[in-house]
Amino acid sequence: GRDAQLAHLSAVPDPEPLAECDVVIEVMQAAKPDELRTMYERLGSMARPGTVFASATTAGPGGLEARAQALGRPQDLVALLFAQGVPGARLVEVLPSPQGAQDLGATGAALVQALGKVPVVPRRAGAGITSTLLDALWRAAFWLVEEGAAPDDVDKALADYGFAAGPFQMMDRIGLNRVAVAGLAERMREQGWSGRAAGIGFYAYGDDDKPETLAPGVAELVADHRAQRAISSRDVPANEIVDRSIGALANAGARLVAGSVAARPSDIDAAIMLGYGFPRWRGGPMEAADLGGLLHMRNRLRDFSAGREGKIWQPDPLFDELIKYGRGFDSLNR
Repeated sequence: GRDAQLAHLSAVPDPEPLAECDVVIEVMQAAKPDELRTMYERLGSMARPGTVFASATTAGPGGLEARAQALGRPQDLVALLFAQGVPGARLVEVLPSPQGAQDLGATGAALVQALGKVPVVPRRAGAGITSTLLDALWRAAFWLVEEGAAPDDVDKALADYGFAAGPFQMMDRIGLNRVAVAGLAERMREQGWSGRAAGIGFYAYGDDDKPETLAPGVAELVADHRAQRAISSRDVPANEIVDRSIGALANAGARLVAGSVAARPSDIDAAIMLGYGFPRWRGGPMEAADLGGLLHMRNRLRDFSAGREGKIWQPDPLFDELIKYGRGFDSLNR
């Protein structure tokens, strides 16, 4: 039980006992930059050679590189990014610092497995798989809301498709302070509507901590945001919400594979299924693209990219290459 787990923990007033640890995990998400720097400087000077340092976030000024610089041992630093979009997510992305030792990714993956989680490791240091996928999903979701859909319409359409949670529910859970998309998210933060932890985000949260209805004022804020950007609202059907969202994910996945960040398309599918509630029975966005036909997906992406702010839907050249030879994303998994 919980008490038995807590019995294994020891609270200490200073970090000196950490000098004998094999692994040190930092979770100082709310720390000020000078506090974080001082902590890493102390850890780097006191820990024995070979100690692995893991940060549970890349947030904060300078991100992982600033931590590595303060530590003075960048070859020993790795980020372990636990997926937080849906309850019970098993995925952890392992991001070695750009100067990390060659085997640091494998070491981080082994640690993740020891914790009972599933690791995903990008092929290139400093490049993230899940952050790229989420950025595409967030941008598609915000575009759809600007176009005329309500946030809960977007969430419902993707829940009906099979997602464990819609993008705005996920953003609330993760915290809007960690959603790096300009525009509506910024205006939400300015209002103090930063998500579930604050009690209000796109949804209002009661004692049960469950999103029931859109928070008061969100519809008005969205309407004002549209007016400021001179965007005429229209009805956005559920099938368009799904197609644009899955298309954005598949296109981002294609870029990750083409750029050698992800080793294979199945890594993209595993990451979004295990970390962010993509329906397993649909196989992930790359498999969904294969099943629906890459030619159909590419043509839909072309149509989407021709409209307002269509960059996220501009088809990656990998689509053309695979279509030319009659292949699918699955052929790159072998």
